[in-house]
Amino acid sequence: MRMHYNHVPITRVFYDYRRQRSEPVDLSAVAAVVAALNVPVLTNGDARSLAEVVAQADVTGAAGVMAARGLLKNPAMFDCAGVTTTSVECIKEWTRIALECGTPFTSFHHHLIYMCESLLPRAERRVFNSLASTAAVLDFLEEHFDIRCPAL
Repeated sequence: MRMHYNHVPITRVFYDYRRQRSEPVDLSAVAAVVAALNVPVLTNGDARSLAEVVAQADVTGAAGVMAARGLLKNPAMFDCAGVTTTSVECIKEWTRIALECGTPFTSFHHHLIYMCESLLPRAERRVFNSLASTAAVLDFLEEHFDIRCPAL
């Protein structure tokens, strides 16, 4: 069972997803569900670092913790060395992999938006987030991070 539980009533049919994402996960509610069920429960939400993943597992007793946005922002999140931000080398490697595999622009760019968040000032993030082509993204990466398009 996967569970993303916050303070949005469980009986509500239409969720306000913006509100759901901004509210903290109610870990005590997750722990109550874990205690009440005899199946593995995964918790999801607000895990943006390895320490937060470990804390959620400890507090809830969940069988696992999902960390999608945390991993998008920092693909090295589970590195035991405590890496807290995405390195330029990681961005370079993602760019190489995405181009080699023919990743659609929207996925390529979306992942980079998260990965570059802590490396760019707000004004530059706005520019980067509005780019509309792979060529524009590659130009930006070269200009700001000295990442050159790999030869394919």
